[in-house]
Amino acid sequence: MGKGEDKRSFPRSLVDIRVEVQAESQNLPAKIIDLTVEAISLDTENSFEIGQTVSVVFEANADLKKNQLLSEVTRCERLSSGTYMTVARFVEVNDEFLMDALALVHGSGPKQDRRSSIFSRDDDGR
Repeated sequence: MGKGEDKRSFPRSLVDIRVEVQAESQNLPAKIIDLTVEAISLDTENSFEIGQTVSVVFEANADLKKNQLLSEVTRCERLSSGTYMTVARFVEVNDEFLMDALALVHGSGPKQDRRSSIFSRDDDGR
């Protein structure tokens, strides 16, 4: 595949959910940018190392049940806002999360990759 081609098996679903990232005995707040059944993009205040193993903790909400998924950081880049866009691939996915995530990804919500709009923001947020 050439540069820019999408290798994802599932579309990304835009969700407005806060989660925690557990790393090295710390619980760090994060906000989901987008989600698939295989991976997650997060807006985090902390930087993570590529290859670092973390747990993403989902609190119960209208779309997802409380869950914790072991994940591997595949990308972490500083944004103009001062926070980090962190992408993590789920290493262990359980059936409960899979059913909830499939419903979100294949539901009626917006499906797109909005990370490019985050990277292109100028200093006043546009």
